[in-house]
Amino acid sequence: KFLAIFQKYNIVTVQDLLVHFPVYYIDFNNVSAEIQLDAKRLYHVEIINWSISRIFRKRLSVIKVQARLKGNGQKVTIVFFNKPYLSDFFKNHKTALIFGLFQMKDSTCQANTPALYSEEDCQKKPVEPVYTRINTITSGKIKQLVNNVFSQLDGNHSSDAHTETLPEQIIAQYGFPGVVDAFRGIHFPSSYNPLKIESLKQRFIYEEFFFFQLELQFIRNHFNQVPRHRHYTINDRVKDEIGSRIPFALTEDQQKACDDIMNDLQGPFTMQRMIQ
Repeated sequence: KFLAIFQKYNIVTVQDLLVHFPVYYIDFNNVSAEIQLDAKRLYHVEIINWSISRIFRKRLSVIKVQARLKGNGQKVTIVFFNKPYLSDFFKNHKTALIFGLFQMKDSTCQANTPALYSEEDCQKKPVEPVYTRINTITSGKIKQLVNNVFSQLDGNHSSDAHTETLPEQIIAQYGFPGVVDAFRGIHFPSSYNPLKIESLKQRFIYEEFFFFQLELQFIRNHFNQVPRHRHYTINDRVKDEIGSRIPFALTEDQQKACDDIMNDLQGPFTMQRMIQ
């Protein structure tokens, strides 16, 4: 099921999955003290009461929670659609952290189906990554798959030496972290530090351009070994004729580019050049 979706979105290797970076993070140390309308925020609430209703004809379940914001005591309404399993959470918890969007409805602040966390969850993981869904694969499922990747790496006692993709000289020259450490720091940072996370991403930006350049060099080397079928002789008369058709004086770099092209045209192999 997931395989077909991943293939459709060109995710065919583990690294393809890991470069699907979180789109944002929930920092459990950054709790909003008051409601901010029309913006997703993290809130700590005390649960006053809750109820669940089901509309079997529409196959719909609704959990409605009355709560108050910890700190200023502002009363809010939280609604969860088609998540009947959350009733177990509210049976066992008097407080919760929610991440979502509040809007005014009938003079009451209401959030619809926010992300829900217990205080215990927040103590175990100070930062929660959130991913852009891939078709029907939700952020939570992507997080689970990514976590499974790191569990496999840890279980096999793999090190960066076995999974590294960049040469040691490049890593040393630019001070890049190892590939596993970089991925782990992006997906599951120990604390929310945007500058550090972006610096870890620089490694993969460099890596993408590095392999792109290697690919171009491979193609160039291939064509440099393909014999030329047409051979040209460019003498001074031809050069003068071409020069007379150019209505401006060439710069030193432009003249060098022209000389390289004429030399390639007279060489034994095909030419592969891109001129800007």
